[in-house]
Amino acid sequence: MNSCATGHPSFVMSCSFANQVLAQIALWTTPEKFPLGVHMLPKELDEEVARAHLAQLNVKLTVLSETQSNYLDIPVAGPYKPVSFTIGSSTENHTYNNFF
Repeated sequence: MNSCATGHPSFVMSCSFANQVLAQIALWTTPEKFPLGVHMLPKELDEEVARAHLAQLNVKLTVLSETQSNYLDIPVAGPYKPVSFTIGSSTENHTYNNFF
């Protein structure tokens, strides 16, 4: 048993560890994008972790068509939410909330 993970479901820990690993890979392979300081995990990496865990939730994710992408004004491959989006933020207008 991982004593650091007591109280959290393994699924939550898997998402957290996956985010940490992808962040470390990004820091190692593209250090020029991350000057010394505190950074938010890029949305692309966060969405990659989410996609990797969807099967465990019995969710099938389809890919946006070019028509849908153009209509929503978001890239087919994401990120699907604006950089400013955070869970629980009530001061911003989040156009894409209905899709997730």
